[in-house]
Amino acid sequence: MSMPTRKQVELALLEELDKAGGKSYWKGMSPKVLARFPDIPRVDLAKRTPKGSSFWEVRRLKAARTALSRRGEIVVGGGYWEITPKGRSRLQSTPPQEVAVSKLIAKAGGQAKLAELLNLVDAYVCGEILEAELAKGIRRLHVAE
Repeated sequence: MSMPTRKQVELALLEELDKAGGKSYWKGMSPKVLARFPDIPRVDLAKRTPKGSSFWEVRRLKAARTALSRRGEIVVGGGYWEITPKGRSRLQSTPPQEVAVSKLIAKAGGQAKLAELLNLVDAYVCGEILEAELAKGIRRLHVAE
C-alpha cells in the first residue's frame, strides 16, 4: 500500500481526536492515526526528511493538521490539537461511503492490492488524479497479479 492521501489522514485524525475526547497532545495522535493504516510498508515509515524528522509525521500527519487548522476544523496550540465544532460537523457530514472506504483501507490487513485500488479510486473521486492515471494504476495492479 502506498501512503494514504491527505484527505484520508485528515479524516482519521478528526476521528481519533473525537475518540480522545476532543483534545490530545500531538505526539499521542501520531501512533493512533498511523495504526489506522497498517499496510504502509515499514520502509516508507523509516523514511526521513533532510532534517531527520519522520517523513510520515512531517509530510502526512502535520500536513493534514495544517490543512485542518486552516479550515478551522481543529485548533493547534501548545503541542495540543483540539477538534472544533466545524471539525465535528465534518465528521457527521462525511458521506458514509467515504468513511467506509477509509475504514476498509485501514482494515485491509494483508490485502495490499485492495487497499491500493481503494486509494486510487479515492484519489480519483477527490480529484487528486485524472481518469487516465486511475486507468493506468488499475492496469498496473491487474498486471501484477
